[in-house]
Amino acid sequence: QEPVNVLSDDNSGKGSKPIILVVDDNEDIIWLINDILSDEYIIKGANNANEALRQIESQMPELIITDIMMPEVSGLELINQIKSDKITRHIPLVIISAKISDADQSEGLDVGADAYLTKPFSSMVLRSLVNRLLIAKEELKEYYYSPESAYEYADGQLVHQEDKDFMDSVISV
Repeated sequence: QEPVNVLSDDNSGKGSKPIILVVDDNEDIIWLINDILSDEYIIKGANNANEALRQIESQMPELIITDIMMPEVSGLELINQIKSDKITRHIPLVIISAKISDADQSEGLDVGADAYLTKPFSSMVLRSLVNRLLIAKEELKEYYYSPESAYEYADGQLVHQEDKDFMDSVISV
C-alpha cells in the first residue's frame, strides 16, 4: 500500500479545503495528524522550522500545528517568528508537545500559541480544537469586513467610531 504524500505541492483542493501545516521532526506525528484531519483539511508537513517557513512563503496555511522540541530552531522560536511577522501573525497556532509541565505550557501560550496539547493527545480533541480555531478566525474576518466593526458601545449606546472620536474631541476641548 502506497502512503499518501502529505508533502506534495498539489493545489487542486485549495479552494475547497483549508490548508494546515504540521511541523514536527517525527514523521509519524505528521502522518498521524494527516490521518486524523485529512478528511476535512489539506495537510502539509515540514520536518523543521526552516522548512516550515519556506512552505509558509510558498503557500499560506490556515492553521499551523507544531512541536516544540525540534533540531536547530525550536517550535517556540518558530512561533515567535510567525507571530512577529505582520503577514503571518493572524495564523492560529497549536502546539502538540511531550513537554507537559505547566511552565512549558505557559511558555508556549505566552509566546503566541492559541492552544497547547500534550502528547499523547486525543484525536477528537485535536479535531474539535482545529475546527473551533478556524471558525473563530473566519468569524473575526467577517466581523472586521462588516460595517458593524465601526461601532462600539459608549455609555450604553451603540455609537459609530467616527462619532465617538468626534464627541471625545469636543469633550476634551
